Amino acid sequence: MKIYCIKHVFFENPGIIEDWAKENNHEFIFIKMYENYKFPNIDNVDMLVILGGPMNIYEEEKYSFLKEEKEFIQKVIKANKKILGICLGAQLLSDLLGGKVVKNKEKEIGWFNVKKLSNHKFLNNIPNEFKTMHWHGDKFIIPNKAEKIFESKACDNQGFIYNNIIALQFHLEMKEENLKSMVENCADELIENKNYIQSKEEMLIQKENLEINNKIMQTILDNFTK
Repeated sequence: MKIYCIKHVFFENPGIIEDWAKENNHEFIFIKMYENYKFPNIDNVDMLVILGGPMNIYEEEKYSFLKEEKEFIQKVIKANKKILGICLGAQLLSDLLGGKVVKNKEKEIGWFNVKKLSNHKFLNNIPNEFKTMHWHGDKFIIPNKAEKIFESKACDNQGFIYNNIIALQFHLEMKEENLKSMVENCADELIENKNYIQSKEEMLIQKENLEINNKIMQTILDNFTK
């Protein structure tokens, strides 16, 4: 497959997703929104991965690329291509599918459990509950006709499936270097004494979760591309 990956900032990377693609002999091509980006012809896209970023989906005046990016993603949706959206990527998908993006009641940053709510075939062999990495202040509303698939205590909408689309609010893709990069570049968000914001030390010390998360991400990708 030709897999295109939208990167919004230099410090958020696809981690295990890129490793999985290379191991399965897929072509993995970046669209870097912070550089001179160019969107491919839709016919050349077999799968699209949309990563996270510190911007919000409604900040088009501040991030001028968002308008053009949304137009491209909408074309990929209409072409019924496979799409995986993570964090901001998931929020963009919700918005384009008629959902909504709103402030979550709590900022959720750190390792917290999510519960699986669906037996969809894309989620075969995924644990019913697991600890994963969160880094968000907004949340998406589940679009009409989409299936809600995950929730956490701090955020009721953590994932959905819509046809050939998987949207995840959390970060299964992170390897150790990805987590360190996030912690270093988004340190200003780590406010003490908040219910669902962990310290840099708390997040980095729990690196045993990364391997578990990576295996879950690889399983979802295997299920998704069968």
